[in-house]
Amino acid sequence: MRKLVMMISLVLISVVLVAQRPSGTNITTLWEKTAVTGNLPDYIGSNSNCHGMALGMMNGNPYLYVVTREAPYEGVHVLNPATGEEVGLLQPPGNDGTSDFFINAVEVSEDGVIFVSSMAYKVGASLNVYMYKNHTSAPKLMFSGLTVGTASKPRLGDRFTITGKYSDGSAKFYFADYGLTIARPQSNLYVLELVADTHVQGEYVCELEGGAPKTIDVNAHADCKNNNLAVYLPLGNGYYWMSTTGGLYYNDGVTGGQIYYDQFKNRSTGPYYVGERNGKHYMAYYEFEAGIAYLVSYTLPETPGGATIEASTPNLYYDGCPIAQNSYGYGGVAVDWRGEKPIIYYLAYNYGIGAYQVNSLSGTGIATPDTDSFLIKQNGNVLQITGKEEIESIELINLTGQRMASNRNASEITIFGEKGVYIAIIKSVSGRKTALKVFIE
Repeated sequence: MRKLVMMISLVLISVVLVAQRPSGTNITTLWEKTAVTGNLPDYIGSNSNCHGMALGMMNGNPYLYVVTREAPYEGVHVLNPATGEEVGLLQPPGNDGTSDFFINAVEVSEDGVIFVSSMAYKVGASLNVYMYKNHTSAPKLMFSGLTVGTASKPRLGDRFTITGKYSDGSAKFYFADYGLTIARPQSNLYVLELVADTHVQGEYVCELEGGAPKTIDVNAHADCKNNNLAVYLPLGNGYYWMSTTGGLYYNDGVTGGQIYYDQFKNRSTGPYYVGERNGKHYMAYYEFEAGIAYLVSYTLPETPGGATIEASTPNLYYDGCPIAQNSYGYGGVAVDWRGEKPIIYYLAYNYGIGAYQVNSLSGTGIATPDTDSFLIKQNGNVLQITGKEEIESIELINLTGQRMASNRNASEITIFGEKGVYIAIIKSVSGRKTALKVFIE
């Protein structure tokens, strides 16, 4: 009888805790595996060993990749993004002791090749980058270097971004030095490029582009005391970056400056640029202490006060939460644009991981797909579009929101080696927009 009473009490306590959790905005929760919902995966654990997540395509199928050092689950866990269920495991490289964290962050190239970085922040530690060609391959060391030489704690490999493809040698990797120097006016950006692997024909390794880091003008907002540059992302001739103490910035290749401050919450990190739709740009980021991911839209030219928070996930931390609050910014966020409505995937430190559908977008964001207006047929390396209306423009977008190809005033678009699932956004001369899912063979 005493045991029954205790079980009922625990259930009541759980109900109270969940009831105290703040809800999200403009969001439908698709699935969660968290401490709140009682199904936190063992590979995440509660020891702050699970820091990185990425969304990518492999053989035409989407996957979530989560990297962890939580023993005995070390490696990159491959998840089905529709359910969050694990479908594979990429075995970790050996820990040779050259880095402070031997695996830490994960990203996926445009052609579905998976890359994992270590993280180095103490003097003498080195950055290592590994590659997985597929879900069954062993890790290949692509780069080892950029040894930390000062006590500034640059945290190389805490996060990084990728552009381009491995298959054609165009991939580039962007690592930020965001040490703890107060009010630093500049930052180092390390760009790795692919070069031929002299030991394996047709394969590549990485080297530091130009043999030295790029010096990026920061010009941070006065309220951003520590310019901890979480992510650099190339866009046009410049780079986006965000301070972990708040604020979104852009360097145009010459000088840097503030874009937004108030809309990007204090104690937030990112940014993750997730695409352009009908004149609006979209970014995702997360406020790590509260455990909230955001989707934000804005227009160019950027001006302070011009951003709109489109959606926010539920808080994964709240009064009574069974997990200690995240004060270090660990985690990741990704957005899938392939369907009618965007889906936010959010890895939030020891809180857990989840998927959240954005119910609607304001203004002139993504248009509701209309599959009746146009038809698409692949003919070799050309996509041919037919329909009743004359076409003003065509864009081919991958699932991370990157524009792969475009054409204007034409009924076809040329593709160069792209395989998998994409979104074709077609605008007619009447202004009507159609988004069609395309499988390219």
